[in-house]
Amino acid sequence: MDRSIVYAKEKGYTHLYLESFPSLKEAIVLYEKIGFKRVESPLGDSGHFACDVWMVLTL
Repeated sequence: MDRSIVYAKEKGYTHLYLESFPSLKEAIVLYEKIGFKRVESPLGDSGHFACDVWMVLTL
């Protein structure tokens, strides 16, 4: 994950977005430790209809 964040910053991205499932509790805890914050609705239409946890990391 750290390399992905560094790469995104180098490429000029300002945010990273992910979608997950509530049952992946350990993963969500990891995302939150990294700095991802939950958002109330999906950003755009990813096509992942089963995911109902949406998170954004500001870089």
